[in-house]
Amino acid sequence: MSVAAISSERIETEDNAWTRRLVFFLRIMAVISVVQGLYHWAQVTGFIGGEEDAFETSRWRGRPPPSISR
Repeated sequence: MSVAAISSERIETEDNAWTRRLVFFLRIMAVISVVQGLYHWAQVTGFIGGEEDAFETSRWRGRPPPSISR
């Protein structure tokens, strides 16, 4: 009797192992992306950094957009 027959671990093919690693990596990257998005929205709305840094109360620091003339 071999050790593989006694062990309770599931034997996976090499393709299945790489697929599981890819799915795990993509899930981690998705969580990081969501956290970054929530952080940036919190900055825009003033939830992080105070109201003076919020988008609604900040002044536009660039040129005004060009007027459309016809």
